[in-house]
Amino acid sequence: MCQQILLRASMVSLVLSCFAAQRAAAADDGLTGQWKLSLQVEEQAKDYLLALRQDGAKVAGELISPRSNRKDPFDGGSFAEGKLKFEVKRQNEEVIKVELERKDPGSFEGQYWINNEGPRKAVLTRAEAAGPAVKAAAGKWNAVSKSPDGQEYPSTLEISADGDKLKGKSTSALGTIDLDSVAIDGDKLVFEITLPLDGNKVGFRVVASFASADKLEGRWKTRDADFSGDWSATRVPVVADAKATAPKPAEKAPEKAPEKAPAPSAAPAAKGFAGTWHGLATTQEGPRNVKIELSVDGGKVSGKIHTTRGASDLNHVTAAGNKLGFIFALKTQSGEEIPVTVEAELNDRGVLSGKWSIASGQTGEISVRQPVTL
Repeated sequence: MCQQILLRASMVSLVLSCFAAQRAAAADDGLTGQWKLSLQVEEQAKDYLLALRQDGAKVAGELISPRSNRKDPFDGGSFAEGKLKFEVKRQNEEVIKVELERKDPGSFEGQYWINNEGPRKAVLTRAEAAGPAVKAAAGKWNAVSKSPDGQEYPSTLEISADGDKLKGKSTSALGTIDLDSVAIDGDKLVFEITLPLDGNKVGFRVVASFASADKLEGRWKTRDADFSGDWSATRVPVVADAKATAPKPAEKAPEKAPEKAPAPSAAPAAKGFAGTWHGLATTQEGPRNVKIELSVDGGKVSGKIHTTRGASDLNHVTAAGNKLGFIFALKTQSGEEIPVTVEAELNDRGVLSGKWSIASGQTGEISVRQPVTL
């Protein structure tokens, strides 16, 4: 009898131990936390960050886009017998339905539908607290953007990481401006910035890859127009304690009489006009897009202007210092050609702006600049 009681007690203890082990394992394999959701789109995968919260068989969370930092919350998801199901209604009324099956504690595979179109492949993997690319992006970078005609615009980029989230700011001739969004998309750094250009707000997007641990290479592009160019950045080394590394002050050299500075050359002013300029001209019908193509041969400036009425050669071009003037023939709807006089000035922010006028007395403003870097 005693042996039977001991045997039953041992069995109960074994069952309770197994049950406790199963609960511990289930807790270790829970869904709550950060995940990476990869949705197959044609031949490429589009990645999202998925923040999940599990309460028994119920699942809720947020779908976060690393490209825009947009967060779309959802609830009503379920997790049972290794199968995860949820739907996300995004801000653009797009509905993503996902059905996945667990392959191991850190990964799921399955399929998804967008507005009932599909299915397509979906993969869910456990995200690191801070991925290698996130850590690699943090720091200070000396960046250079190139316009399509090869002109370079320097800036300084400062990026900091808070877990999986990145933020940053850019400092250039336009001042210090916070980045609209910073994220890691696969192995690429992606960020956007809005710059104040001559009274207008122009958005830019940069996508760059890590050529090495201290080198980024990619492209910049305007959000609302098809202007783009090369972009690169080099990490600024972290300097040790300045007091410890500062060199000893050198002995003061004997003072010399100041030398007369050489007179500045007039050539760089003319060279500063070379390139393709994009912008707007104000008219009675409203603002109109304008493109001006300028080339410099010695001190002579020539080119074309492109308006909504077509392209015209520039005539009687004058370039003196930072001032530029020219005349072009504007075609009317009836086919008549009207001479238009333009007088503009290049400021220290790289904006060429001024006035246009015609013989009848009508006048307006014109403002153009070359593609701007970040």
